[in-house]
Formats: sequence, structure tokens, C-alpha cells
Amino acid sequence: MKRRSKPDEHAAAPPLPQPTPRQLAEDWLRALTLTVTADRGTTLEQLYQSIAEANQISAVQVELGTPLPPADARALDDAMAWTSRIRSDQAKANMLIDALLIQWLAEATGQDRAAVVQRLALEVEALLPPA
Repeated sequence: MKRRSKPDEHAAAPPLPQPTPRQLAEDWLRALTLTVTADRGTTLEQLYQSIAEANQISAVQVELGTPLPPADARALDDAMAWTSRIRSDQAKANMLIDALLIQWLAEATGQDRAAVVQRLALEVEALLPPA
């Protein structure tokens, strides 16, 4: 996180990305597809890297105009990093559970996992408003 020494009251902060429900679903489906079609030897770290690349995940930079005492700045940085780490870990756990459920559904229906995900994608696409 960057901090400016002098606040600039006239500068507008750049807007933060606001993904639509459709964009979020598309990202999730890309991640799920990569997860269920990954080779058996793929490590979790390799899988997460592939998902990040496919979904073009990037960091958001925030610039604060209010000078903060160093201890407060560190506390804010730590809290933001902790939130990001927890959210990332939650997403990883959810993806692994989703993949397991897809595997069980595929086994129960006799379909392959990719076919189950494809049908799910079509159903989700039909439920969401157009982009």
C-alpha cells in the first residue's frame, strides 16, 4: 500500500474493479474446469497458478492521502494482507470441495467430470443476466 506525504484533496481515487455476477461465475467455472481436468500429477500450487493466470488475477493498489503513523500503517497493511490470505485460502478450499462434488456426481451419473462442468456452465449462464 502506498502512502502520500501530502493529501491531495482534489484527486479522485481510481475506481476499484466491480465484477458482475456473470464475471464472477465465469471465473469460478474456469477455475473449476481447470481443477477437474488437471493431470493427476499436478500440484495444488501449480493448479492455483494456472487458475490465477486463466482468471487474470492481479493486485489492487490503494493510495492513502491521509498520513498515518507508522504503527497504524503497518497495522492496516497487516490487516489487508491477512484478509487477502484468508479469502484466498477460502477460495482454494471451496474449489477443492466443488471438484470433489463434481467427481462424485460424475461417478453417480456415469458422465465424465468435464461433461458435468459443461452442463453446470450452461445452467449457470442461463440463470445470470447478460454481461
